[in-house]
Amino acid sequence: MTATPTPKAPPTPLPGLAAFLAPLLPLFRRPSTRESAERYCTGLLRGSPFRG
Repeated sequence: MTATPTPKAPPTPLPGLAAFLAPLLPLFRRPSTRESAERYCTGLLRGSPFRG
């Protein structure tokens, strides 16, 4: 049995998501936390059946 790798979220946020998150990002003080929030939301919205 061969497992297919789960596709990863793109490193850049989705265009509409960047505009949506713009007012919220100043609430995250650390740049790494901002990037994590963008990637987390991108992963939720990409529509993969393997969200865990």
